[in-house]
Amino acid sequence: QQGRIAGRVVDAATGQPLAGVQVAVDGRPAGAMTDLDGRFRIGPLPVGTYVLRVRRIGYAPRVVGEVIVRAGAATVVET
Repeated sequence: QQGRIAGRVVDAATGQPLAGVQVAVDGRPAGAMTDLDGRFRIGPLPVGTYVLRVRRIGYAPRVVGEVIVRAGAATVVET
C-alpha cells in the first residue's frame, strides 16, 4: 500500500510561491524540488508517518513533522 505527498512552499512573509526549494523525506532517498509555482510531488511512498525537511538558499531550513501518508491518496502539505 502506497501514497504520495504533494504540496506547495511559499514565502512566509509575502505568501509568494518559492521555486527551487528542496523537499526531502527524512531517512529516505525520496524528495523533490519545487516548480515555478512552488509545488512539489513525492512518491509513491509506503503508508506511514514521515518528516519533511525543506531547504532553500537564503531561507532558514524548516522541518514539517507528522505527515501521514495513506494508501491510494496524496497528503497535501503547505509550508
